[in-house]
Amino acid sequence: MPYRSFLSKKIQELTGISPSNVMYAREMWEVFPDFMDFAKDSILLGYNCNRFDSHFMTRAGRYSHIIIDNPYFDVMYYAGDVLAKHGMFGKKLNLGTVSEQLGIVNPEAHRALADAITTAKVYMKLREMDKV
Repeated sequence: MPYRSFLSKKIQELTGISPSNVMYAREMWEVFPDFMDFAKDSILLGYNCNRFDSHFMTRAGRYSHIIIDNPYFDVMYYAGDVLAKHGMFGKKLNLGTVSEQLGIVNPEAHRALADAITTAKVYMKLREMDKV
């Protein structure tokens, strides 16, 4: 059985991911070259990516010998700006709170694909609001 890094109970409860779900998953630095082939020189858009995801990306790049020079666009900061302009600024800017505030449902919060789709929907809604 392959070694898997420790998944805390908190993370398991938050995400619904169990050790058996990732037991045979490839390591992030093994899949990172495929991701960068897909992303090419695109802007990497994410939610709270400047403080969270970018660190994982940098680590994966380091271990797979790929230098990431793509710019990041953090939707969380954009949300703060746009919501404030519309008098909707709140103390919490996490994806769940902002998506709910914008009427966007995330069917599986804290799961990568669902969060990515929700982030895209939040970004598109914010763009609409920013034009007004």
